Amino acid sequence: MKIEIGDTMFDFEYTVNSVCDLEEITKKNLAEVVSNNGFSSVRALLWCGLSEHMKGLTIAKAGNIMQEYLKTHPVEELMTIIGEAIEQAGFLGAQGKKKK
Repeated sequence: MKIEIGDTMFDFEYTVNSVCDLEEITKKNLAEVVSNNGFSSVRALLWCGLSEHMKGLTIAKAGNIMQEYLKTHPVEELMTIIGEAIEQAGFLGAQGKKKK
């Protein structure tokens, strides 16, 4: 899926590798990270979704991208997009949806 932040369109996807990286960095499983709505969790989830297509993306750079998004959108909207992307990927018990 795509996510527009500022003037940039980003590829946004959760994969087994990116989720494993997320779990290694946060020392929590995906369900724990998703259930915590703190800014550090949202930033980590954003990083996870962007990292597959942005090799070398750091957590801090993901925070800068998140900061740009939050200038014009509420954090709840970002969490909705993250939830949709996780569901689309088939994680957290979702069946996975075919891409349109």
